Amino acid sequence: MTIYDIAKEAGVSASTVSRVINNKPGLKAETREKVMAIVNKYNFSLDENARALVRQETKTIGLLVPDVRINHYMMGVHNIIGYMAERGYCCVLLDTGFENEARADYVKLISQRRMQGAIFVGAGYQCAEVEEAVKLYFQDRPIVMINGGLDLPNVYSVSCDEVRGTAICFDHIFERGYKYPAYIGCDSKVGNDSRLAGMAESIARHSVSREVPVYMSPSPYECGYVETKTAMAEHPETDILVYAADSYAVAGISALHDLGLKVPDDVSIITAEDSLYSILFHPYITSLDTKIEVACEVAGYTLVDILDGMERPKTLVLEPEIRDRETTKNMN
Repeated sequence: MTIYDIAKEAGVSASTVSRVINNKPGLKAETREKVMAIVNKYNFSLDENARALVRQETKTIGLLVPDVRINHYMMGVHNIIGYMAERGYCCVLLDTGFENEARADYVKLISQRRMQGAIFVGAGYQCAEVEEAVKLYFQDRPIVMINGGLDLPNVYSVSCDEVRGTAICFDHIFERGYKYPAYIGCDSKVGNDSRLAGMAESIARHSVSREVPVYMSPSPYECGYVETKTAMAEHPETDILVYAADSYAVAGISALHDLGLKVPDDVSIITAEDSLYSILFHPYITSLDTKIEVACEVAGYTLVDILDGMERPKTLVLEPEIRDRETTKNMN
């Protein structure tokens, strides 16, 4: 039994049946009673897909991430999917990759699939290609960006201040008495400029005269393993390594082990990004909690509120904090 079968038996249109079932005004009592008698006779109910078509709603949300293998993102994505399901929305998780043109193509795709809104996870979607795609294909529906933003009327942002976060990392190590840090990052990682700006801010605040060595590589493995060995070879005085992400630090610990160096006895480690990796290995890694799980939860609440017609602030900035674990010590 379909809505069309009900309409045929009642001698009315399918749209009239839909209006009766959804209790819309403007119908004669006689028509309403006739349709409802047939609906009750067959114990008919309009399924959610049909309701969505009538309301021009799909109850689907595009959830864009650059790489589903990155644990840092997926801890928060899990929270988004669960919350959206509770509110009656189905999330379509899309692995866009890191190329800006591919990211823009996915914006077009979620538009073609009539998704009601979208959440973009990661700073990489803050680019000209994605902005243009949103203008062309998704300007009439809300987007919430996590750790990124676009200056468009339908785009909202929930982020953690990466400049301040990295400054907090370096403040922490200088206050603990470290004198010879080195920074290791991935040059394909969006946000490196912000992190380096935060490092410079802290160096100036603590009047550090020594230039902090910076090492960048095109892959996380090289960031973690190869560049750690390079840094220690070129600057054996290094007393702490600051990594852009904890996954790099895990490989860095392996490199230090192969060099015969103990963490934190010989060299300490801190990372500017916290995830499950920080507590899966010994020693547990001191890291900066950039509140990715909280950001994802807030992004979910924000998007649902907007879809429900509520006003939400365009930008929300979260405060990062240090998770002091086993890879650092007090040098004072």
